[in-house]
Amino acid sequence: MGRPLATGYRPDVFTRVTTDAQGRTRQGQLIGREVRPEDAQRPLHLPLLRAACDGSGSCCSQYLQVPASTEDRDRIVELIGPTWRDRPTADLFGPAPAPAPAELLNIADIDGRCAFQEDDGGCAVHAAGGPMAKPQPCLAYPAVLIVCGEEWHASLRTECACLARSALTGVPLSAEPQPWVDLRQMLLRVWTVPDEVRIDEAQSVPRAAYVAWMRRTLARMAQTFDPMPQLIEAATELGLEVALPPPADWLQDVASRAAAQRADAEGRSAGSGYRVAVEWGATVAEAIAGGADVTWSASRGRAQHHGRVLAAVATAQLHGHALLQAETLRWGLLELIRVLWLATASEAVSPASEADPRFESVTTWLFLFGHVLE
Repeated sequence: MGRPLATGYRPDVFTRVTTDAQGRTRQGQLIGREVRPEDAQRPLHLPLLRAACDGSGSCCSQYLQVPASTEDRDRIVELIGPTWRDRPTADLFGPAPAPAPAELLNIADIDGRCAFQEDDGGCAVHAAGGPMAKPQPCLAYPAVLIVCGEEWHASLRTECACLARSALTGVPLSAEPQPWVDLRQMLLRVWTVPDEVRIDEAQSVPRAAYVAWMRRTLARMAQTFDPMPQLIEAATELGLEVALPPPADWLQDVASRAAAQRADAEGRSAGSGYRVAVEWGATVAEAIAGGADVTWSASRGRAQHHGRVLAAVATAQLHGHALLQAETLRWGLLELIRVLWLATASEAVSPASEADPRFESVTTWLFLFGHVLE
């Protein structure tokens, strides 16, 4: 049957996937399509990022859906054996919710996390058969590959806490290009940047103009200790005025949505990373919306480190075209700026690492905005 959906196809957020009048699969402005033979000839561009995996399992613990194919299921059952944690291994796979393709399955959760995640955060499938034994979405995570015109753009998912922890000390992505080439060869489907990018409901620009804007912004952030002025300047180029702190009604809306999700998360295991993230986000959002002091008293070195981490996260967002997952570029950029502000404010109120040492404030907020706060 071959591998399941392409990395960058986001099977965990299928509820955001729509079909347009031309029958094309869309996620915001991004358009999904089959990988074509000529795609192999397109050059691959890697962002100026560093990254490493710390093996904490922070990413695995957060997701409610872990996608796999029937091929993955059969391989894992053969590898792990007929039973796992006193349950038939084959029963730990069920159909993915619509509108996911019929061949896509979900790995069951046990105690609020992937059935195959060990107590130390490690992956039992990885331990038994090596990284290639895992389902493709797990194997590829946190990699993102997007086709942008005649190029492939590579990036990382910014909800992975390892990105924040290793942004200054990890291995440069450009130092290991072969895994990206190998990953590209595995893909069946891919998201693509449209020919025209919507700035707002009334304006759009050619893809080349959007890419030029993106690269100017990335260049400005390359050496900064504080990416916020550069992002606000980028917003100004789009005709967008940004006020910080965010408006009170936006903060209250975030707090209300997080509180609603907290009530739902209470039904999950206390050890679930998803529950920890949701409860932390709700508590912090309520405090900030209620007028908590968000003045962060950090040393110069710590503040600069934090700023460089925010810049790395923003770089991953822009280079991976995450802003185009929103309906308009302006809204995608505005939400990113507000989330980065919220992450810094959270450091003053209650850092995510205090709720769970595997988590980081900025990546946890990006996870919540990307997957929970619908």
